[in-house]
Amino acid sequence: MATLAIVAGLVTLAACGSTLPRPAVTPGRLSTDAPSCKDTPLTDLSQEPHYEANYLERWKTADGCELRLDVILTRHGGCSQSVDILFAWPLEVTRKSDRRLREYSQSAPGYQGDAELPRSAVDTGLRQDDRGLWLIPSDDKSVWLVSEGGAERLARGGVSCA
Repeated sequence: MATLAIVAGLVTLAACGSTLPRPAVTPGRLSTDAPSCKDTPLTDLSQEPHYEANYLERWKTADGCELRLDVILTRHGGCSQSVDILFAWPLEVTRKSDRRLREYSQSAPGYQGDAELPRSAVDTGLRQDDRGLWLIPSDDKSVWLVSEGGAERLARGGVSCA
């Protein structure tokens, strides 16, 4: 009986135009290209170049291993005042001049702070703090940072640091 009353209440709210909070975005279908701790070329930090910038942040694999900064990084500040993510997909060690290197930014046209996660997006297995990185494998125009609070869409482009 209590279940029926709750359902009736939700139907009434929806019919009256009230909005319920969106469901939390949860980890989804993991990409077949998702890295793991077993991918030592990506996780062997002793093999990465030396970085002195204190505004670079590491990502981790879904199973908790840190990834090299020349594989994927988030840049907060430095030559840009926005958040930028740089990586190649599928993940690989890259150089700054590598044409496969992708840059996604909050400062690029198309950025959305409160975005809808497309059904075709897949979870890369990459984690930074409480966020996961999602993408559409066949479309490199955007990536999504997904957390319990929702999704943020970063568009391809950004500031090239010299």
